[in-house]
Amino acid sequence: MRDEKKYNIVVGRDKNGEYIVLDYTFDDGKGFKGAVGSIFRAVDKAEYREVRSRKAVVETLLSCGDEDFCQSERQAIKMYQGMKNTGELDDFCFDRSYSNMHEPIREAFKLTEEKYPILDCIGGGRIFSRETLQDMEQVVCPPEIIAAIMEVEGIPNEE
Repeated sequence: MRDEKKYNIVVGRDKNGEYIVLDYTFDDGKGFKGAVGSIFRAVDKAEYREVRSRKAVVETLLSCGDEDFCQSERQAIKMYQGMKNTGELDDFCFDRSYSNMHEPIREAFKLTEEKYPILDCIGGGRIFSRETLQDMEQVVCPPEIIAAIMEVEGIPNEE
């Protein structure tokens, strides 16, 4: 029987300025276990505006490689306008997965929506290793969270 423990806790910020979250740990009872996390980056206002601009979105639509999807610049502009009107631009331009963690990340690192309008999920899965934990520039979770990650990932404590 699979044992899964949900955490949904902000672990910290790494040396690249990316925010690391522990989603859950698991153990299948047969020796397969681990910690699953997500990685986010804060998108500043200038980049947010640029990526969502008509020009950038139209270029992305035209370069998607599916000629049946978007056949002309006119069609791409129409699609852009439709996404803008329905509020879908953020979902098209950024990965908003695990949006339930956006506010805890903002709070932990004092990231205002004014300066950083969106958090982009840039990775996830079995992301925890000794290197991941050593690359933390700032840890904001309790020490027992790091200990739980190390235990389930089989990372020896080298103190």
